[in-house]
This record gives sequence, C-alpha cells and structure tokens, in this order.
Amino acid sequence: MKSLKISNLTVYYELNPVLIDINLEFEEGKIYGIIGPNGAGKSTLFKSILELVKVESGEIEFFNNKSFKEVRGRIAYVPQKEIVDWDFPINVFELVLMGRYVHLGLLKRPTKQDKEITINALKKLNIYNLRNRQISELSGGQQQRALIARAISQNADIYLLDEPFANVDVLTERNLFEIFYELKNNNKTVIIIDHDLARAKNYDELVLLNRTIIAMGNPNEVLTNENLFELYSEKLIGI
Repeated sequence: MKSLKISNLTVYYELNPVLIDINLEFEEGKIYGIIGPNGAGKSTLFKSILELVKVESGEIEFFNNKSFKEVRGRIAYVPQKEIVDWDFPINVFELVLMGRYVHLGLLKRPTKQDKEITINALKKLNIYNLRNRQISELSGGQQQRALIARAISQNADIYLLDEPFANVDVLTERNLFEIFYELKNNNKTVIIIDHDLARAKNYDELVLLNRTIIAMGNPNEVLTNENLFELYSEKLIGI
C-alpha cells in the first residue's frame, strides 16, 4: 500500500524555485534515503509534506487520498537538531514523552501506558540513564537520540528523519539502522534525508534530489556516474 504520494509539487522561496515538479511515491514497509547536495530542497520537501511551507502547486496525499490534517498523528518528524530550542527547561523523559501527545485528547494527562511506551523508547535508544537530565546538558549525539526516541514513542506510520546520523558514532548509527529496520518490518514507512553515499546500501530505495528528481530506485541502479554527475552539478543548484 502507498503511504505517501507527491504529485507535481513545486515550491518557491520568494522568487527562487526550491522544488520543481516533484513526483514521488512511498510504500509501507520500506526505508527510503533522500540524497542530494546542500540547497537541493531536501528539508523543504519534508516541510512541504508537513504543511510548514507554502506550496506553489501540486498535491500531497496519504494512505489513499487522505489529507495531512486527517493523518497528522500518524506522521513522526525528526528535524535537524540545530533548529530545536535545547534551552527549553525540560528533561529527557519529558521530551520523549511529547511523542505521545498526538494521541492524547485536549488537556488529558499522559497515562501509565504512555509513560511505559516512553520508557521503552528511551531504552531502545540507549538513553534511559539520561532520562532525568536536562536537555540542555546533552551532547550532540545524545540530542539526536532523544529526538529519535520521541518519534519512536509516537508509534507513527510514516517517519520523516532529517539527517538522523549527524553527530552519532558508528555504534549508534548501527543501532539506529536496527531500529529503522524494525519499523520497516512492522510495515512502517521510513524516509531519511542523508548526505553520505557510503550508507546507500542500507536503503531499499534512494531518491536523488537536486530541486528536481534525478532518479529514484534501487541504490545499485540509481547510483550511476551519470546520475551522480547530474545530482552534484553546480548548474542545478545555482552556484
């Protein structure tokens, strides 16, 4: 089943095109990597899906013609950690617990089950021992794991992760992929913005993006010299 379909998406910042005629389809039970140079529109693609930026034209559909408003709670988003206010006065447990808020009614307090799910997410990301630490005291890698734990606690169907491997070591990277494969095996859709071609083999499908789609498919098929030359062409990104 297709979990996400993007048709003819075009986005401008002021008068500059950031995404041009994007057509993509994502299926349940797969891990996708989105690869492209800086300024290629990768983060803007996520923001378009989440209705955080104005879309010039095109359509975005979820789970057989549902709107974002209808499925908001089924989508988990992990932004780049640099845009998060780490001085906000909460501890790690409270941050990860926020992933449960989409399932709570107005003014309802988290239940025992919500707290158990939060604890499991902390343990899965190996940061349970940090649960009482203020988020301002975390290292870069710990911050990243905390954000991913928050997304895991949401128990969503689509996961959008913007550079989740930034500032993490090799062992943590391996742990994250184990978690993402587990999500895949539970029929979730995992879409990851990445910059490292060395990780390409870990994805079911790759999207090569530089304002427009260069190629999409199996990593072995799309990572050709011709596609990579086009992907990183200076002319395409306007340098």
